[in-house]
Parts: sequence; structure tokens; C-alpha cells
Amino acid sequence: AISFFIYKQNGLEILKNNVCELFSIVSLGLLLLLIIMLKKRDFETISEKLSEKFIFKIFTLCSLGMILLQGVIIPLGILTSDLFMFVVELDNINNTINFVLTNTLTFLGLYFIWGTISFVFTSKKLKSYFIVIFLSFFLFSLFNFSIFGKNLGTIETNLNFENINVSKTLSGSLSSQFINNIVFLIFICSVYWLIKQSYLKQIMYILIILLLSEVIVSGVNVSRLVNDVVYINNWEKNNNKLLTQLNHIKLSKTGKNVIIIFLDRFMGRLLPMILEEKPELKKVFSGFIFYPNTVSYAVNTVLGYPPCVGGYEYIPLVLDKDKRGFPEKWLEASLMLLTLFKNNGFFSTVVHPIGDSDPNMRFYNDGNFTNIYSSASINYVSVNHLKMIGKLDSKYQKVKLEDYNNLEEIQKKLYLYSFLNIVSQNLKSFIYDDGYYLLARRTEKFNDSIYYSKKNLISSYNQLLSLKSITKFDSPLNNTFTLINNDLPHCLGFFQYPNYELENNITNIGINKFQNGLSLMAYHTTIASFLLVGKYLDFLKESGVYDNSRIIIVSDHGNKHITFFNESELDKVINRTNPLLIVKDFNDRFDIKTDNSFMTNADVPYIVIKDLVADSRNPFTGKKITINDKQKGVDIYMNHGIWNASQFTTSRVILNKNPIFLHVKDNIFNDSNWTRLYYNFNE
Repeated sequence: AISFFIYKQNGLEILKNNVCELFSIVSLGLLLLLIIMLKKRDFETISEKLSEKFIFKIFTLCSLGMILLQGVIIPLGILTSDLFMFVVELDNINNTINFVLTNTLTFLGLYFIWGTISFVFTSKKLKSYFIVIFLSFFLFSLFNFSIFGKNLGTIETNLNFENINVSKTLSGSLSSQFINNIVFLIFICSVYWLIKQSYLKQIMYILIILLLSEVIVSGVNVSRLVNDVVYINNWEKNNNKLLTQLNHIKLSKTGKNVIIIFLDRFMGRLLPMILEEKPELKKVFSGFIFYPNTVSYAVNTVLGYPPCVGGYEYIPLVLDKDKRGFPEKWLEASLMLLTLFKNNGFFSTVVHPIGDSDPNMRFYNDGNFTNIYSSASINYVSVNHLKMIGKLDSKYQKVKLEDYNNLEEIQKKLYLYSFLNIVSQNLKSFIYDDGYYLLARRTEKFNDSIYYSKKNLISSYNQLLSLKSITKFDSPLNNTFTLINNDLPHCLGFFQYPNYELENNITNIGINKFQNGLSLMAYHTTIASFLLVGKYLDFLKESGVYDNSRIIIVSDHGNKHITFFNESELDKVINRTNPLLIVKDFNDRFDIKTDNSFMTNADVPYIVIKDLVADSRNPFTGKKITINDKQKGVDIYMNHGIWNASQFTTSRVILNKNPIFLHVKDNIFNDSNWTRLYYNFNE
């Protein structure tokens, strides 16, 4: 333990910040010591009862159980939860499968090789002590894995939870820690009593049943992995064919162009900071009106995106009343504006549909986006392929993918993640270590880069960079509508300051205006996306299509990773719920200005069709597209736990047992305009 704290170089800080956990651990240790002292004579009796053969059988079964649990079940559980995400980040299928194999072999060595060596050279008396503790810990591990640590939120490929308060969630309250420790003591006392009463066969039967259960669960998880690997391989083959058929954005120089640029997780209140740092952007974004007083209906993409492109018919509470399957509703919202404009004589184009690079969105006809959009006569442009990195702009061929990946570090984290799932609540936040998993990396120059989703960041950056390259002015129809989706603000990472460009070696990240490095990374990706969009706008001006274009730049929600100094509770809410909304109408050229009208991102469909289409009704429902729904305020869904549309297995959207809704009206920056709502969806 002393060596560990010296190695960490910050052991005293950890001790200081985990007083409650340490107190609980020490109290548990003292209690165990007391039991051992009181029952020392009984343990000697137990040692006489247990044969060497029986002890070794128990040790073998428990070791097999721990190997299956930590080496197979836990790693497969996290990998198959979103296998494609890991495949992309870890470069290929083989790396991902090797993760599981390496993890399994590691625990095989830990429990069988080192465990057996230690076991063989131990006296029988100590073996009796050990087997009671080891068997109790195995049972406790299964219990903890099944009961505690659930619903922690989205986890990234680097095994960091997106929930910034996850350390508190992992630890739980002092009362829950105490109960968790009591459960461990109950297991110890139960095992001790069973052995004392000579229920040795019963113990063997229990272990065999538990082991068989683990084998079945492992088999199911392996089957899921194999099926997903086959699916992803087929999906990648289809996408490779698409690369040779890359389409392009088709705009018109004579008619009217309507363009929506969707930037996932772009927080609206960051825009004034961006314009203050880069005042030249005020002219670049000439004609735009910024709506700072804008709110989203949800705090994640799966429920925040549909209102952006579908309007008020696709806000969470309305979707919940629609008893169709959620995939059908999601697809309908995604197609609504594209279909509406197409029906009114516009040439419709979608660029990088949400989920384009993710086969988890299987409800799209097994991920075949081409068929979905081509059958609807919609121009489909796919630019989110990693193989295209460096091909669309030769300047970025020098950015090598391997420089943005650390497989060894993620592998080490996976070992400790396996322990995180089974240990007492006292130790969970200690092992998680704010996402460092006890790795000695806190002294690095940019230590928060462990949150960096690198490959997705490079791909998203290149999407925006490539817009100029894939835009032509050859629309077969006089008027066009284009929906461009991009994830760059959703990523976390650093660019080279002051131009926020993608480089191999980041030597300058600028001054941190925020409370932590994570916030600065979110700011970097946000301002980088805005600068790249600005370059595209300059291109449209140079090409003579800026004035005949209506352009809306919008996001689905705010950014929960942003933390300002001296934040109020209202600031924290606004950070999550305040999306970007800026609008440029035809022929407008004034410097970007501000309008404080109360807006939501569900206003976008009404804004884009205003005075342009004769039939302003949703082509799927026949209802007129309006903005009247916000007049009395809006209800924002705050605690939705599912982030991927393919995870919806029922028609209901509100899956949380106790959903949290906040109601806001008029001015989101006025604390008195916010109220908590209580819904009972079980009636």
C-alpha cells in the first residue's frame, strides 16, 4: 500500500478526498478482525473439519467463477453494449476481440497461476481462513455485480462515464456503504456457519450451480459478440462500396437554398465567448441572428434531435403518447423536412444522417441508409467514414490515426473496470479515480486528454473540413434543401491554439477560461466546429450562393461537460439545456446580431419553411407546422438514461420510473421562470 501511494505521487490527496470511504473500510476491517479474534478457536475447529482436497475444490470453483465473471462476463457486457463504438475507437474487430482474450488470460493467471502457487505454499490453517474469505468474496462479487453500480450513464470507449458526478454515484451514501459492508459480513458469517455445521456438499452444489449459471451467461454474451462481429463486418463491406459512390451536396445558383447545419451538443451560451475571442467571425456570419434564449426539450441526442428536424410533434411527451415503436417515430422525424421540401419541388439532400456510421441504428433497414433515402428520392451524402480521413484534404494526411489511440491504456483500465463492478461501494470511486483508474498519468501536460474520443473527433473534424470539397452547384431542381449533421462539438479534445486546427503535436491549448480541463476540451471542439462552418460560409459567399440561401445552425441540447467558475444551480441546468440557434435569411448581410426572444430548437422546421412551401403540413401526419406549443412554456426531460435509439425495445419513450421534468417559460436566464414538474406515468 505504501509503495502504491508513493507510485501515485498523490496518495495524500486521495486520502484527504476519500475520508468517508476510508473510514468505512477501516471500520469494516476492524469488525472483521474482531470476529476472527472472537472465533479463533472455532476457526481452528473448522480447519480440522476441512480436508485439503475439499479446500482445493472450493478454491478451484471460486477461481473459475472469478475468471468467468471478471475475465469474460464483465468485459463482454461492456463491449457488446455498443460494440461498434469500441471497434471504431480500437481500430478494428481483432483489437476488440483481443481485449476480451487478454482480459481473460490476465485473470486466469491471477487466480489459477499466482493463486495456486500462493495456495500450495500456505499452511492448512491459513488455507481455512483464506477459503472462507475467498468464497465469501466470490458470492459478494456476484451480488455486487448484479445489484450495485447500475444506471451510471453512458460510458465511453476509454471506460470513462459521461456522468460527471459518477464518483459520487459509485460511492453512494454512507448508509448504502454501510449496508453494502453488512452484506459482505453476512456472506462471511453464512459461509462460516455452513462450514461449521458441516454442510460441505451443499456448499459444493451451490458453487456448481453458480458456475453453470456463469457459463450460460458467458455463452450468451459470446453469442452476442459473434453475431455483432458478423453484422459489423457485413456493414463495413457495404460502406466500403459507398466510398466509391460518394455523392455530393447539390446547391442552386439561381433558385433558393435552405440549409440546416446541425452541430451535436453545441451549447448556445458559448457563442458570445467565441465571438469575443474571434471578433472577425461577426462578419463571416453576416446576416445571422443569434437566439441566446433558446431551450431544448431533452438533454441527449436521441430525444433532442427529433424536435430539431421534426418540430413540436416529436418532443418527448408527445412521442410518449404515440404508441408506435420508437424507431418508426425517429425515422419519421428524420425524414419529415426532407420529404416536405421534396414534395414542394425542392431537391432534398441529407449529409451524414444521425447514426450513419453506427450499425447500432439497425432499425434503419439493417443500417442501409442508402435504400431509405433513395427510396424517398432524397440525395444521400455519407462523409463519416474513417477511411476517408486524409483523403478529402491532403493537408491532414499527416494526422495519423495511431497517434490518437492508446490501446494499452484502455486495456489496463479494463482490468480495473472488472474490479470496479464487484468491489464494495467504499472502493468503487477509489478505483475509478475520476476516470484515471489508478493509472499514474496525472502529471501529463494535458492530463484530461484521457476523455478524448479521438477517432470520432478526427472524422467529425474532417466532415466539416470537407464540405467545400463535396459541394457543387448542379442541382437538377431550381430550389434545394440540405440537412447537414455533424458531431464535432460532441467530441472532447484539444486543437492547436489559436486557430484550433487538427495537428499531430498539440503544443498550445490557450488559456483555460473554465473550471477544469474537460470544459476547455469541450470549448475547443465547439469553437473548432464554428470556425470550420465559417470557412464553408466564406466558400458560399465566394461562389455567389450566400444571398440566395437561408441557413440555420442548430444543436440538440447544451453541453454537460462545460463548467464555469462560480456556477449557480441555474447555470448547471442552462449548460445542459441551452442549444445553439442562429438563423440567416435570404439576402441578409448585417453583422451577426442578437434576439432575446424565447425560442426552442423545435422552432427550426417552422423557420425553414416560412414563406417557402405552399403546403406547410407534416407529410406523415397532415398536421400544420407551427410554433404555438411553446407559448405557455416548455417541459424539458432531464434524466433520460438511454442515448441510442436502437436501445428502445418498446413504444414508450419515458423509461425512467421517476422522470424529472423542468418547466421554463419566457426567459431561461431568470431563475423564477423554472419549476419542477412531477409526472406519474404508471397510472
